[in-house]
Amino acid sequence: PSVEQLKDSQNHSAELHLQAERELQQWQVRQDAFNQRQAESMRTAQVERSRIDQLERSIANADTRLEKLRLERDGIEIAPLTSLIEQAITDEVAAAAEELRWQQSLESGTSKQQQLREAISHANDTLNDFRAQSQTLIGRLASLEALQQAALQPDSNAADAWLSMNQLDTNPRLAQSIQAAPGWEKAVEMVLGPHLEAVCVEGADAIKRCLKDVPAAQLTLLESGATDSATDPESLRSKVTGDVALNDLMSGVFAADDLPTALTMRKKLRDGQSVITREGMWLGQHWLRVARADATDSVLLRETEINSVRDELQTLEAKISGCETELSELESQYQEHETRRETTLHSFNDAVRQTSDIKSSLLGHRQQLEQQTQRKNQLAEELAETTQLKEQDAEQRMQAETNRAEALAKLEELKADADALTAEQQTLQEAVTQARARAEADRDAGQELAIRVESMRSAKEATEQNLTRMQSRIAQLEERHEVLSELLANSDDDPVSALDEKLKGLLAGKLAAETALTQSRQQLDGVESRLREHEQARVRHDSRSQQVRETLQNEKMQSQEALVRLKTIDEQLAEHDYDVDTLMGEVPEDADIDEWAADLEKLEQRIARLGNINLAAIDELAEQSTRKEYLDSQYNDVTEALATLEQAIAKIDRETRARFKETFDLVSSKVESFFPRLFGGGKAHLQMTGDDLLSTGVSVVAQPPGKRVSNIQLLSGGEKALTAVAMVFAFFELNPSPFCMLDEVDAPLDDANVGRFCELVKEMSERVQFIFITHNKVTMEMASQLMGVTMNEPGVSRLVAVDVQEAAELAGA
Repeated sequence: PSVEQLKDSQNHSAELHLQAERELQQWQVRQDAFNQRQAESMRTAQVERSRIDQLERSIANADTRLEKLRLERDGIEIAPLTSLIEQAITDEVAAAAEELRWQQSLESGTSKQQQLREAISHANDTLNDFRAQSQTLIGRLASLEALQQAALQPDSNAADAWLSMNQLDTNPRLAQSIQAAPGWEKAVEMVLGPHLEAVCVEGADAIKRCLKDVPAAQLTLLESGATDSATDPESLRSKVTGDVALNDLMSGVFAADDLPTALTMRKKLRDGQSVITREGMWLGQHWLRVARADATDSVLLRETEINSVRDELQTLEAKISGCETELSELESQYQEHETRRETTLHSFNDAVRQTSDIKSSLLGHRQQLEQQTQRKNQLAEELAETTQLKEQDAEQRMQAETNRAEALAKLEELKADADALTAEQQTLQEAVTQARARAEADRDAGQELAIRVESMRSAKEATEQNLTRMQSRIAQLEERHEVLSELLANSDDDPVSALDEKLKGLLAGKLAAETALTQSRQQLDGVESRLREHEQARVRHDSRSQQVRETLQNEKMQSQEALVRLKTIDEQLAEHDYDVDTLMGEVPEDADIDEWAADLEKLEQRIARLGNINLAAIDELAEQSTRKEYLDSQYNDVTEALATLEQAIAKIDRETRARFKETFDLVSSKVESFFPRLFGGGKAHLQMTGDDLLSTGVSVVAQPPGKRVSNIQLLSGGEKALTAVAMVFAFFELNPSPFCMLDEVDAPLDDANVGRFCELVKEMSERVQFIFITHNKVTMEMASQLMGVTMNEPGVSRLVAVDVQEAAELAGA
């Protein structure tokens, strides 16, 4: 039946039901005086009968529902999920312990590496200090030896030639063979005087051999290896030690600690005897000689200082050798720890990935268990509720049967007195029952029909949509058919063969394109390989160009220095009215600069030995001495200031190097820690581009999972972004700021990388407040406060802010 017919039938049934009820009421009114009780019993019996039927249907429905619920409840198995969760928890604990173990091992290795770096840095500083001290001492020794050699060598070329001819030029001088007691150097040098330049020869025969060809120059030979007899402890000879006979040279010279003692001893002197003090006051019976005030030109003191410097150099060389050995051992240990740390880092990354996989699996099992548990609890509640309803319906049914039995008993009692009324009542009741049953049937049919109508309406809409699409498709096909028909009509050739030929051509083109694509890929691989080679060559050339620039700068400095010296020489020549061309013409062709310099030095020494010959030089000396004292004080101030400044610069450089190296190592370790967490594996580190910590550059070397180690410039946009995030977060870990702003950092990232990025940001948000600009929904879900700009009206912007926690509470309410 249609909907209208069903509605008419329902209205008709309702009218019939109302009519039967009215007739029954009229009958009851007419018979109220006679059979009120009988009518009441009949009504009660009928009502209870209907109630019993309804309750029986309800009980049957409850049994069916209980059976379905029990089957569904029995089908839910929680034990396997619980077992899987327990196993996953055990695996998670084991993986977490393994991850913690590797992390502790990695931290321990990093700490040990840091200690080794500090030890290497300290060893390098110590070694550099020792080397600097050694270079200073070497320079000092060379200067002292040059001065000593200049002071002890003969004054004439003839003496040099004679010594060389007799193979005595390498023999030690007297000043190099003896040693004065501390404090008596000046006195010994004053007494021995020019004898300190004497050449020591072994044995008297050597002196005899030398008498055959005595040079025409001042020269002293002294026998070495001779032993003097015991000397007077008060004599100056007792203050000198050495394997040389000196009694002849120092005979009759006594030593006094001070001038009063010397004056007392002077009264007891005999002919040929004298006494000398520590300060060089030499007294005879009728004469006095005083040593020069300049103690810096003392040959014996200089020889003592030379021996001291040599001893210090030997000590420093031993220390340098020990430092080099220690540094080599530390570097070897560092390389070994670096290899171990690389292995530990790989194991730690594997442990992190394994822990993450176990956590994901555990979360899935827990969610599934929670859903199953909720459903099982829900089924239990529904079972309890349905069972309770069934029990209530059963109790009501028993009560209704009792009431109906009582009503039927009353009707049996009244049946003999009112058969007609009973028959009429039964007829009316049946009519009412039929009308009610018909109304209920019509109502059920209406509900079923409404469901069918709704289903058919949905099917109709879907069919209409399909019909529309099919009609559109048919129209397109008809148009295509007309076009093809026209083409067939206008074409004399077979279209199938033409299409076959065209298909073959296209297939051949496809094969050629695939071949070209393969060749292009091979060429691309070759280009990439050459690009990497060129990049490496560029780095080498950059390093080499830097070295060339430094060399060129040094050469420019040397050239500038040579120009300055040349200008100075020109000024000196101009000052003395000398002409360069004239001087160059007068210079002999066999002139030797070293030989002329040696001659000049000898002349300067001979001039210096002439002493003061100008009687007016005393006043000039006083004036110049005063000037010299003033200049010395100024020089000392400047020297002290310069030394202080150099110490400050060296300290700043050392501190800068140490802090830069410490910061570099910390940032590199943080990058090594953050990089695998952002990439899900791989490794990265910082690398210096130079050896000098004050001028070196820093580059980032990254190796994402499954790729070779490469410079950051060769990575993709997303990989560069993640590497930069690792670098920025490393700086934030080293020196945290109150907040960090990220501007669309996640734009080039895919969902997996965005997830790892969000996890790291969420972890660091406990210490740093993050403000980030993003269009990614996954990143927005992490935020606790959302702010956006909208434009409801053209040209009018409005700020919209959302508190995620408050919004969640409102949604939950």
